[in-house]
Amino acid sequence: MDQGRGADGCRGLLPAHPDLHVEEVTNSPPVIPAEVARRIVLAKQHLLQRRPAAEWSIVPRSLVGIHAARFKSPIFSLAARVDFQSADAMSADLHRATDAIKIRCMRGTLHIVPVEVAHIFHAATWRQRRGVCERLNRTSGLNGRNIKRVFEVILQTLSGSRLTSMEIETRAASKGVGSKELVRSALKFLWERGDLCYLNLSNRWSSEDRRYAITKEHYCAEPMRLLDEAEAERLLLENYFATYGPASLADAAWWSSLSLQRVRRAVATMADLKEVSVIGETGPHYMFSSELEGISFKSDQTSPVVRLLAYEDNLLKGYMPSRSRFVEPSHFASVFNAIGEARATIAVDGIVVGIWSWNGSSRRVEPILFRGLSGDERASLTQEIDRLSYLMATEA
Repeated sequence: MDQGRGADGCRGLLPAHPDLHVEEVTNSPPVIPAEVARRIVLAKQHLLQRRPAAEWSIVPRSLVGIHAARFKSPIFSLAARVDFQSADAMSADLHRATDAIKIRCMRGTLHIVPVEVAHIFHAATWRQRRGVCERLNRTSGLNGRNIKRVFEVILQTLSGSRLTSMEIETRAASKGVGSKELVRSALKFLWERGDLCYLNLSNRWSSEDRRYAITKEHYCAEPMRLLDEAEAERLLLENYFATYGPASLADAAWWSSLSLQRVRRAVATMADLKEVSVIGETGPHYMFSSELEGISFKSDQTSPVVRLLAYEDNLLKGYMPSRSRFVEPSHFASVFNAIGEARATIAVDGIVVGIWSWNGSSRRVEPILFRGLSGDERASLTQEIDRLSYLMATEA
């Protein structure tokens, strides 16, 4: 989906960003101002300049998948990064793309990821998800005596079809393999394992028509094949640091839900991952040497960049101790809920200055600001609100 990394899922050179100028750094390890670290990440995540609509598929690749726990969130994430004019058309492109797949992976949450690297995310996080599935199987009565037969019936039922979970449960249960609850548990296991995939066939961005299909039939491949776990973790974290670096090991552990021990083991194999220090943040932090060739960025930006970020937007989802780079600690309680999920936020040059919500009565985005805005900031925010309100109100 993107030229940034190769088809094997390995990190490659990210495209140059014309709005950032580079100066050579000679100190070791480099000391990076938080503002510079922030702009590096904003550029890599397409939050300084939107991509043309025709290039939308670059974004999921650059972000290491789009967070999709709420089915509307990916469209909001893309709206902050892609200059599209129709939310319905954007949703159709995203959900019907044959080079993107929705899976459960990092932190046990749903992401839309490029098919070419789905096996990496799957294998690196399968340990975390498999135990949950096996406990569910035991509770529902799925066991070694009946599991093979139930799996066979589900796959036969779905062959050449796209069915809802209710349709699958009813048809499979009618063949005498057990209760609907048992079939439902087997269905979840087959999806988690990668045999099945989710599809959203809705014609509207604001609704979901979830169907199941056989993964290798829909994608004409087996994108969820299992890799060696240690290799998958290494590749996953390479992708993480390429997108989120400079970031700390604790940030990487939070994002991936891998233990710090496993993160350290993977990072120890990355010879070109270099230690840096970000001023004002608990480190050390790490980024790839290709980015360190010129780390003192100056910007030609003459006006503030305001973005309305989605619930659990990738920018905030990717950090724990380093989240202070984007959110003032005094605002943590307003931005993050009790389990660390980020609310829909308003960012000015990458710093969160408020949160937003949708008012169904007025059919308009409503902002709650943490501070006053300059005239330029307010004008930019109004423009963003008008744009997103139009997309939501006309097609919601």
